[in-house]
Amino acid sequence: MEYVIVMDSCGERTEAMKADERIVSAPLTMQVDDYLIVDDDSFDQADFLQKIAASPNAPKSACPSPDYYKKAFEKATKRAYAVTLSAELSGSCNSAVLARDLLEEEGSGLQVHVFNSRSASIGETLITAKIQECEAAGMPFEELVETVEAYIDGQNTYFVLENLETLRKNGRLSDIKAFFASALKIKPRHGCDPTGDDYAAGSGARDQQSSCEDGGLHRGAGRKSGRKNPGAVALQLSGARANGFGSDYETHSGQRCDFS
Repeated sequence: MEYVIVMDSCGERTEAMKADERIVSAPLTMQVDDYLIVDDDSFDQADFLQKIAASPNAPKSACPSPDYYKKAFEKATKRAYAVTLSAELSGSCNSAVLARDLLEEEGSGLQVHVFNSRSASIGETLITAKIQECEAAGMPFEELVETVEAYIDGQNTYFVLENLETLRKNGRLSDIKAFFASALKIKPRHGCDPTGDDYAAGSGARDQQSSCEDGGLHRGAGRKSGRKNPGAVALQLSGARANGFGSDYETHSGQRCDFS
């Protein structure tokens, strides 16, 4: 293969991406008490969520190793790209950079670039799709890197949490705030700032609202760059809210919104 794109498992692979051998997933590992869970094709989401709910402790995660990234990069003959969870939230980006540096020291001849998504989940998916688009257009490596980095600069990421227990367990939300938020059925909105760190994007959406309806987030999409980019929604156990968000985004922005 001339090129590979290595996306850590926080990113959502579409069915087409799963079928493409050039798109490689680098699995994160999660720990709940004494249980170690690898985020690969064997991942059982329902069982994982049950373990989190039953534990008084916050879950932990570990990023893919530099060796894993290195071996994945070596599947390519010319160009390799990594798309990682925000460097502000995980060591995944640093692992990929170490792998790139090892290949350079060995004189592999591979052109390697690590894209810090400054995002997560569906944000990584859109970046991977942009790399594919640029590769299909025959764009030179340096131009591709510049184009995709500019695309990342113009990207916005927002998410809504169904359950606040993990935030409470890891100390990001006080017990009293978690109690009142749950009692009032408020779902806090969060986003990623320009560095890729998590921040509170608003007070929240009630159960019957999509986050888009509550805060008008669709009006902010693409605002950083002045461009209107297609949107995408990743849903985890909240199909109705995700569908509502996507429909609102398409209505108010005039842009396509895909689902994963």
